Amino acid sequence: MKLKQVLNVLSSIHFITLLTSALSLIFIASSLKKTSAHIGQTIESVRAAEEIRISLLGHSKEWFLYRMTKDAIHLQAQQARIEEISLWLDEANRHIQAGHNEKELVERLRGKVKNYFVTIEELDLSETLPLDAYMLVGQSLESAAEEAKGLTSINMRQAGELETRAENENRIANALGIFYVVICMLTFPTMWYFFRNWIYKPIRNLHASLTAFNGKDFEIAEIKEGVQEIQLMSGAFRDMVQRLGEQKSNQLRFLAGVAHDLRNPLGAIKLSAEILNMDEMPTSDRKRILSIISNQVSLLDRMVGDLLESSRVEAGHLELKKSPYDVRDIVKEAVSLHESSSKIHQISFVAEGPMTCDCDPLRINQVMHNLMSNAIKYSPHGGTIKVAIRKEEGFARVTIQDQGIGIDAEDQHKIFEPFRRTKATKQTIPGVGLGLSVAKKIVEAHGGKVELSSAPGKGSTFAIKLPLFLPKSSPATVDSPHRL
Repeated sequence: MKLKQVLNVLSSIHFITLLTSALSLIFIASSLKKTSAHIGQTIESVRAAEEIRISLLGHSKEWFLYRMTKDAIHLQAQQARIEEISLWLDEANRHIQAGHNEKELVERLRGKVKNYFVTIEELDLSETLPLDAYMLVGQSLESAAEEAKGLTSINMRQAGELETRAENENRIANALGIFYVVICMLTFPTMWYFFRNWIYKPIRNLHASLTAFNGKDFEIAEIKEGVQEIQLMSGAFRDMVQRLGEQKSNQLRFLAGVAHDLRNPLGAIKLSAEILNMDEMPTSDRKRILSIISNQVSLLDRMVGDLLESSRVEAGHLELKKSPYDVRDIVKEAVSLHESSSKIHQISFVAEGPMTCDCDPLRINQVMHNLMSNAIKYSPHGGTIKVAIRKEEGFARVTIQDQGIGIDAEDQHKIFEPFRRTKATKQTIPGVGLGLSVAKKIVEAHGGKVELSSAPGKGSTFAIKLPLFLPKSSPATVDSPHRL
């Protein structure tokens, strides 16, 4: 599993847990808010009912005292009580809640209060004695008070139900809190176990492998645990170690090959020098031996040059001095140079129209020299070497075809690697296996590529492709900075 996928899963779990917690808390808070509001309305409704009862009793008292004393102060007190009763009736109506027929009860209470005041007015118009009038009013007063008391009872019952609901919601909130605490307690060890066994431990194993690597043992244990990224890093490290091992083997083979290849010309030079020290030697033999020495020195010079050039390329010190140049001139010069180098080879050259490339002429000439000399060297029985140049999809394509020994399919993908040579020529044809590697890097540095087509006994065809030069459009009055 990839680390990104694991983090996405953990993030999703964390997000879902937080979202669920938030929604649960919002729901519980909203429910508690509604319960609190209902409780508040219930309290206000109870208060209104009790205030109505108190005001009714106060009004009946003041009415009786006024009938007895005719004192205006009791008349004013009656009016104040009437206003209070009207105010608290409106307040009770405002705090009506759904259910329990509370609205009907408030309307009945209003009607009883109205009947009470109607009874008061009728008795005020009659000549009923105050005590008898008070007894008659008491019936209407008691009926209205009972309605107010009923309103109080209903609201008290609603308050009990709301209290029970609040307790249930509190228990739910406590249960959710315990649940989330348990989830957190389980999540933390799970995450710790995951990070320890899937990230921390594989990283420690990878660090141990990096630390233990000493450049001698090229066998590194593969890490198969942990997230995919750590496994990929481990695989990349193992691949690097394997490549280092292969490179070390290549270097050892290279040193052995160089020692072997240098020993042959040095031995020939030493033997020739000893022959030259002989007192009596015909002039013709002396010239022949000097020619051998010259050829062996040229071979040594080429080997050392290839080694130096390969070292520069591998170190990234390949410098190109590019300019627009007709590649045909480079190829023609290489063909002319090698035409006289062998009497058993015939070189043909075919070229299309101008082939201007932005290139380093000296470096491309070096590539052509290497490919031409290889074509001659690896066709020891002679034959025709065909050189051609033509345009191909924005490239100048140069092909060198020989009729030599050819290359096996298994060697074709290795032949451009440094110090690599084919099995068929390693013992018979001198060289250190650097020319093609250097040539390929030079062509690729120009933005081109090298191609190979070959078969054993049927010769080889090497092709280099270089991008054609496309001058930037400029005003006619301005001279181009690159002009042939």
